[in-house]
Amino acid sequence: MTPIIGTIASSVSKIIPVQAFDLIATGSSSSTELLFSSIPSDYKTLFLLGQSADSRSTVPYSGMSIYLNNDTTSSYWISYLFADNRTGTPGAGATGTSAYQSGFSVDSMGQGFVTDSNISGFHSMTFYNYSDNTKNTTFQASGGFNDFAGGHSIKSNIHRYNGFYNKTDVINSIKLVPAFQPFRANTKFSLYGIKG
Repeated sequence: MTPIIGTIASSVSKIIPVQAFDLIATGSSSSTELLFSSIPSDYKTLFLLGQSADSRSTVPYSGMSIYLNNDTTSSYWISYLFADNRTGTPGAGATGTSAYQSGFSVDSMGQGFVTDSNISGFHSMTFYNYSDNTKNTTFQASGGFNDFAGGHSIKSNIHRYNGFYNKTDVINSIKLVPAFQPFRANTKFSLYGIKG
């Protein structure tokens, strides 16, 4: 028997709205840092999305750190998983000097930038409770790269980070810093705010 569409539609009791992503800022860089400053505090969550590359040519990958409020002290606590094509086995660990590396700042987890001119590392990071000065900002991030066409020993890498900022300061700036060489011109990140 064919159901009557009106009957099905009337049985839906609640529609959950999709949370809107508001673009706060977009930045690109070919220098030694990319800074998002004066971040408005009227959102509950921040989302950072981008691609990165630098001009380093001696190794198959490079790295990047992300710092909150320009804090380079041991105020970040993370756990992470990563894998690359050489071993295929994941690794895990914890550290405490930034929020993500190779996409975020936890001090330096250099697996996010590739050096081939047409390949970039990809990164996404979410910050929760960044504007609440009664809670720690927590974050999760993922990223990696794929360079199977290149001649490097590391052809691909994926990584995942979870952690928190061990201060309750409201986050008003996010700084991305390459580990070795300036960013290449195709490095670009966008910062979004989510109110819900």
